[in-house]
Amino acid sequence: TVRADHLHCYGDKKILTPNIDALARQGVLFEKTVAQTPLTQPSHASIFTGENPNVHHVRDTGGFALQPSSVTLATILRKHGWDTAAFVSSSVLKKVFGFSQGFSVYDDRMPDDAKNNGTALATRSAGLTVDHALQWLNTQSQQPFFVWIHLYDAHWPYHPPPQFRKQYPGDPYDAEIAYTDQQVGRFLDAVRKK
Repeated sequence: TVRADHLHCYGDKKILTPNIDALARQGVLFEKTVAQTPLTQPSHASIFTGENPNVHHVRDTGGFALQPSSVTLATILRKHGWDTAAFVSSSVLKKVFGFSQGFSVYDDRMPDDAKNNGTALATRSAGLTVDHALQWLNTQSQQPFFVWIHLYDAHWPYHPPPQFRKQYPGDPYDAEIAYTDQQVGRFLDAVRKK
């Protein structure tokens, strides 16, 4: 959902993404990447299993689930004593689709829509997802951990918080990316302090 050409570390000078930029400086910045497919579920299945869609059989979003026989990164790490947790911001990654494999905590709770008789929304904001991840982080010991935080705000329809809407008037996409960057920073700051 977040395009490289809309990140400062990839050359977009009009957007401020200091937290993602710091990750790029301190980690690895890939200058060429290839996704197996431009769809959420099959892409995530490939990321977590290292397999192509023709092997893991998640070929589209909806109607497909990662099979229990799949070996995921979280499964491997948990087997080796790591704490594993996931916090997702979109219902397309709910447990029913098999992505919870290997995670001791898999938080896919979407908030209720008060306007629609309390039915669950399809997404939750980066701030709420990071809040849940921070609650989990505060319960962790010194044991190594693997946490997946999936943020969905830069996906249409765009509803950036007012301060980011003001910062990027007329560009709600970049406003959502800047907001996502802020939330990434919130989590990384807490990890550093921990």
